[in-house]
Amino acid sequence: MHPIRPLPRTLIALAAAAAAGGALAQGTQLQTIEVTAQKRTQNLQEVPVSVEAVTATDLERSGIKDLFNLSELSPSLSSGAANRTLGSRMGLRGISDFARNSGYDSSMGVYIDGVFAGRTEANTQSLFGMERVEVLRGPQGTLFGKNTIAGALNITTRKPTERFEGSASLDVGEFGQRNLGVWIGAPLGSAAQASVMLSRDENDGWIDNLTRSDLRPGSGTADNARAFVRVKASPALSVDLSLHRFDYKGKPMFGEAVGTNAIAGFAPGPYTTSFDADAREVVKKDGGSVTLNLGLGGGLRLTSITAYQKAFNNYVNDEDMAPLSILFAPDSKTWTKQTTQELRIESAPSRQFDWLAGVFWMKQDNAQDGSVSTGAAFPVAPLRNLNSRSKGTLEGVSTAVFTHGNLRLTEALQLTAGLRWTRETKDVVYEQNAIPGLTSNLPRFSAGLSDTDLSPKVGLNWFASKAVMVYGFYTQGFKSGGYNMDTITTPITDPARDLRFDKQTVKSVELGVKSEFADRRVRLNAAVYQMDGTDWQVQQFIAQPNNTSIAAITNAGKVKIDGAEVELQAQALNSLLLKAGMAYTEASFVSFKNGGGVGVDYDGRRLPFAPRIKTTLSAEHAMEIGSLTLRSSLGYSYADKQYSNPNNTAPNTIPRYELWNARVAIEGGSKTRWSVALWGKNLADRVYTTFNGLNALTTPRAIYGQPRTFGITATVDL
Repeated sequence: MHPIRPLPRTLIALAAAAAAGGALAQGTQLQTIEVTAQKRTQNLQEVPVSVEAVTATDLERSGIKDLFNLSELSPSLSSGAANRTLGSRMGLRGISDFARNSGYDSSMGVYIDGVFAGRTEANTQSLFGMERVEVLRGPQGTLFGKNTIAGALNITTRKPTERFEGSASLDVGEFGQRNLGVWIGAPLGSAAQASVMLSRDENDGWIDNLTRSDLRPGSGTADNARAFVRVKASPALSVDLSLHRFDYKGKPMFGEAVGTNAIAGFAPGPYTTSFDADAREVVKKDGGSVTLNLGLGGGLRLTSITAYQKAFNNYVNDEDMAPLSILFAPDSKTWTKQTTQELRIESAPSRQFDWLAGVFWMKQDNAQDGSVSTGAAFPVAPLRNLNSRSKGTLEGVSTAVFTHGNLRLTEALQLTAGLRWTRETKDVVYEQNAIPGLTSNLPRFSAGLSDTDLSPKVGLNWFASKAVMVYGFYTQGFKSGGYNMDTITTPITDPARDLRFDKQTVKSVELGVKSEFADRRVRLNAAVYQMDGTDWQVQQFIAQPNNTSIAAITNAGKVKIDGAEVELQAQALNSLLLKAGMAYTEASFVSFKNGGGVGVDYDGRRLPFAPRIKTTLSAEHAMEIGSLTLRSSLGYSYADKQYSNPNNTAPNTIPRYELWNARVAIEGGSKTRWSVALWGKNLADRVYTTFNGLNALTTPRAIYGQPRTFGITATVDL
């Protein structure tokens, strides 16, 4: 039986049972969730935006440690990591990509305490010490500094208070999983508070390398540190200072050869590979920010966010996935420096009329130095033991002005409107030497582009009652063009023209409802939307007649995405909390002429990494045993079939899969709270893949998800 078919009936039955339970008994209500999606603290149910809030408690009880696995709790979010450098990807509502080269921007933004975190390496962010992650779906421009077309993750870190607080967490699990996190916050006199967060995540990986046991894909160690100081300089002025650092060293999860080919024969079966060349990945990221909040009188508030970040990635990998010296990436490096400045002025909170206006400026300096080498076993003898090296830089500047406001037209009707003007420039310098017949020769060249956009937003919100809000809006999004700075394998006559791709735009219409009923024991939020994209930027790998593949970035003509999202929470009993979420996404190319080469059109093909159905279900039960609490939970997630490439062929098909997770914890303490939990992931030991595709030699490869894993977690909170 197809596992998704019963789910709509399950959602209906869950809502009906919860409503009936609430009508028959008085008891615990659902907790109010506060978010800052509109740059001010509001009740989630009063925000006319499709946003999902994942709290620190949600993260702890689900065992989610980083952004890569957050999609287990948010069905509209798509995420995965082939590795932490060149292969990580994230997206929302069927728009998913990975910024594997310096000339391409991500479609989804990540913000940490209001700071735009930058390129894809921001996705390595540890979630320990976080207070909340808000998943904002659809184009974001009239409220956030950097315009993003897919959506944004708005992350709020835990802040210190006026008393000493602390927490620590230790995880130990199979496959060498060891996670340790410590957070401490304390006052510094009467006008300042400070906090420090330190964490280390270790993993030995679950893939065996039959040729070199010292090279286990996915194994590695990540260290996170974050320091924060808040100073109340005066009754009207507060200053937040933040520093962060991230270091990772490990082995890339490139995948293993699959199918009936000779390469796959070296390591048959899942969870095994057999490569011999060195492999490593290194990520270093650090930065800081200064945030000023100044009261101007009359309820007005001025916010200034100044931030600087830099990152370094180093990637070395055996591309042939075999104990043969065929093809490898001996040393690829990227450097990123990013400076941002945001200024916002906001009105006083008001039920009748509130507004904000802001300016945003960002400068990024990216550099890339990559190489591809052939070995002694390369099938074409004259091309053995050769190296192709590509080097380039990109300097980009983004400037934007934006405004957003809400106006009550009547007691029940509210108007929302906003506007954003953006100008982005990019200047590139690039060169590459050739391996004849394999990579292209590109003498050093320089080029530049400039894109300008005006994106509006307008909507109406109907407060049907104190517990029901219906909203609808129209908005637009924009992402500037760029240059393909990946390894170039096709003949190029004019690099400034042939390597450039144009800006893309999207128009989005959304209708949603937010509701609570049964004495606030049931919360039901839902949204339907349609997005129409033009000049869509497409990353893909195209197979060539010489049994290699090229990494290309081109513009498709048009894209259409229709979707729906449902989130349901029910306090069915005082001791039982039920949650369900479902995302339906119909994302396809309306027009993609010559997508697979001259005369090969991809019209009607599905967008990559856009499963039609994703669902999550969970049940959490709490039982008092004397002074202790026994808390148990069961979670289910399902992801439909999806593709890793626009051609939608069998080697690029990721089959559907479903996972079951469980956790049982004993909790105790009053002033000092503690818990010890036993947990299991993938309880059915489902063999599934998170990626299927082709390598540079067109050998089918797959990345297998984590097998059944058990572990224990201990936490303490002061």
